[in-house]
Amino acid sequence: MRRVLFAFVVLAMLAIPASVVAVEPEQEIAVGEVYLGELVLISVGGYAPGEPVDAWLYRPSTLAGWPLTNQPPILNADGTAAWLVQGASEQRRWSFAETAGTPFAVADAFGIWGAILMIPRDEVWFPCGFPLQWKCNFEVSPGLWEVHSPQRVNYINFPTGWDYWPYIDWFGAAGDPADIISPLEIDVFNYGPTVYGPQFEAVVTGYDWKWSDIEW
Repeated sequence: MRRVLFAFVVLAMLAIPASVVAVEPEQEIAVGEVYLGELVLISVGGYAPGEPVDAWLYRPSTLAGWPLTNQPPILNADGTAAWLVQGASEQRRWSFAETAGTPFAVADAFGIWGAILMIPRDEVWFPCGFPLQWKCNFEVSPGLWEVHSPQRVNYINFPTGWDYWPYIDWFGAAGDPADIISPLEIDVFNYGPTVYGPQFEAVVTGYDWKWSDIEW
């Protein structure tokens, strides 16, 4: 396992604003928990009818602490959370593949733009890596492991009794602390001449894990 660095929060932690986006948002809206594979409705008004609009994904840097302005970390049942200390991702144009060439590529007759989009299931947005890559755990010294796991795992179409975190077999119950989260920003904006749009602040807590993801 590669060595990684996690930051921890217990009960409550002050948010440390540290956000960099392509366009300065008009407002920052806390939306709570999301998970990879979840379908999310995004809807924003105030645009000109027929105006092109897109949604973008961005994982802000956590090098200076928890980066979201209005959305605090989401804690697990034990009142704790942990996240990977790392730099920011690039912005990803999230809506284009789903809306290009459709009526959802532009604001409607009332100036409202919206779409139902899936949070991509890839490791850019969540530090544990996608299932069977197991990047949550790391060896802090020979034979000594620091163990982490996602707060949420949706086991889809798993055989009965197989819907559990595999590292329980190695570390016992301590192998599934269900503590890892990741900050995520969703920026919605048009393309001018006056650029406008909000930023949705979310916390990724895990992912959909489908039995079909396992390759034998």
